[in-house]
Amino acid sequence: MILRAVQGLAESDGMDRRGFLALAGVHLNAPAHQWLLERPGGDLSRRGSARVHAGAVEVIDAITAGLRRVDDSHGGGGAALTAQLHAHLRHVVELLSSGTYDDSTGKRLYASAAELLRLRGWTAFENGEHGMAQRCWIAALRAADTSGDRALAANILGFMSCQAKDLASQASTAVTLAETARSGYRGTSPRVAAILHLRAAEAYATVGDRRRCHSAIDAAFDSLDRSGDSPDWSYWIDNPAQVHAQAGFCHLRLGEAAQARHHLTQALTLSPDTDHRETALRHTLLTAAWLHLRQTDVEQAVYHAGHALTLLTGTVNSTRCAHQLAAVVSAAQDHNHQPALRVLRHRIQDLLYPPLGG
Repeated sequence: MILRAVQGLAESDGMDRRGFLALAGVHLNAPAHQWLLERPGGDLSRRGSARVHAGAVEVIDAITAGLRRVDDSHGGGGAALTAQLHAHLRHVVELLSSGTYDDSTGKRLYASAAELLRLRGWTAFENGEHGMAQRCWIAALRAADTSGDRALAANILGFMSCQAKDLASQASTAVTLAETARSGYRGTSPRVAAILHLRAAEAYATVGDRRRCHSAIDAAFDSLDRSGDSPDWSYWIDNPAQVHAQAGFCHLRLGEAAQARHHLTQALTLSPDTDHRETALRHTLLTAAWLHLRQTDVEQAVYHAGHALTLLTGTVNSTRCAHQLAAVVSAAQDHNHQPALRVLRHRIQDLLYPPLGG
């Protein structure tokens, strides 16, 4: 059954993905709770046509790692990346459904499929295809569960929580998903633990639970101070820059603009990358932090918005980030008289809705 679900998503690249309706509440929590209670499954070995060796899985995972870094660097908005993800996933499905492999290789193949679906769900989320993202992540969760990879499954739940926090009336679902991920992961990876604590912090910030949010942020920083092995997919949080960035998001959502500015500035200072999607997002969040009602500095806000817009019109293709920047600048109604903000609004509109023939 799980293989059919994965296969269906692998073949869905030609469909109207925005036609998928987003799920809510129990429909998201049920797969999470099922994973939490699940016990290790049976033998995954299979007899088919060509034998699949462990080396083939290593190549598959190396290709996935490359696609993951393309997304992290340039954003998931491009059609070319989506096409590559679907083609790669179809190859993995073909090996799973028709290959010959032992139990160990079968587990690794399911884990490979799970991470590909996790990444495809993320690119769908980046493009506002929320129903598609959820379906990818639910299938990814089941594939990760089949593989026995608890860290990967917990990370997928974290992404589901990340999406839920941004959807109307799903803040409590975000908390449930994030806490299910933290409860179900008992591994020792410092980076995985930090990621899961940050997902919880974001969820608690969304529901306005200041105490639990701050506690989760502290736990994320503490986790990165520990030593230990971590999976490749967690590479993006190998230094405190991303923890500072997500802490800044949380403080901003809680209305703590000064703390948000501190953490976001630290994130920019500590990051070696100046042209990535995360850089654009950090400048977008700093724009919001400097437009905070009680501590407004329009000049600083325009400076950071300009940086974000330069990236979004250049190396970064992220619909999500572009819409966030548009929302931040549009909300600054008290400063409509500022010419620089009016220019920014026009530039953002041109980015989101390019003129015909432009």
